[in-house]
Amino acid sequence: MARVEVAPHRFPALAQPPLLELRNVEKGFAGGSEPVLSQLSLCIPEGQFAAVVGCSGAGKTTLISLIAGLTKPDQGEILFAGNPLGPPGPDRAVVFQNYSLLPWLTVLENVTLAVRAAAPQLNRRSAKEHAQYFIDLVKLTAAINKRSRELSGGMRQRVALARALAMEPRLLLLDEPLSALDALTRATLQDELARIWGETKTTVIMVTNDIDEAILLADCVYPLTRGPRATLGQPIPVTLPRPRVRTRLSLVPEYQWVRREIVAFLEGLRDQGTREKEKDRQPTCNTAPQSLTPNLRPL
Repeated sequence: MARVEVAPHRFPALAQPPLLELRNVEKGFAGGSEPVLSQLSLCIPEGQFAAVVGCSGAGKTTLISLIAGLTKPDQGEILFAGNPLGPPGPDRAVVFQNYSLLPWLTVLENVTLAVRAAAPQLNRRSAKEHAQYFIDLVKLTAAINKRSRELSGGMRQRVALARALAMEPRLLLLDEPLSALDALTRATLQDELARIWGETKTTVIMVTNDIDEAILLADCVYPLTRGPRATLGQPIPVTLPRPRVRTRLSLVPEYQWVRREIVAFLEGLRDQGTREKEKDRQPTCNTAPQSLTPNLRPL
């Protein structure tokens, strides 16, 4: 099958070494005829909110697993803070799609458990106070003593976010954390993510197949080609001023330019699949315009 040629990355010069760097990473799995990711390079400066956008099934979760240290690359290297990436640890926290909460624990207990794992030197009282700070940050103070079965999907994802932030990681990894939510809840949590990032300035890498979500939240978008042998295209900076007002964003010329660049990249991959008469076997990309102004209501 013909492949899309992607130009080598030309990363801008950074004032300081990047927090995360992937160099020609390749990753496959047993039974696969080709690697999922190939010749993949990525350079993330500290404090950036980065979004990786690609088709479903392109390897975005595999990329998150590599950065988290949950799996190792077959080839290439990953550097974190200038050193070879180590095993999973509290310096890299992950928020998954499915919440992954312990259902027999309360909101406070779920978050405190993560605090105790990341900072075992804290006594019980200090750990709870630390956990409560981040529960307040995600606006779940009123639900602090509820168990997960008593929470909505949006509230559960807030708990997962509070748990990750409470570990005070240098890098927060978001694996399509809002994809399972309804449109109203998703839009609300997008705004909450932007607010929380503005307060914490934690380095974030979010993978998503929603172009508008990426532009709304990110400083830079990294488009991912279709797999197998998926790799990253040229990074697309998003220099729209913050805070970004979703009711006006779609009218801003820069927003329109960034969206056209991403769509052109992803639709080019789709068109190639159509020409090769493999459309039914290709993953889909969410390139259709999404409403940026849903009728929001409190969770």
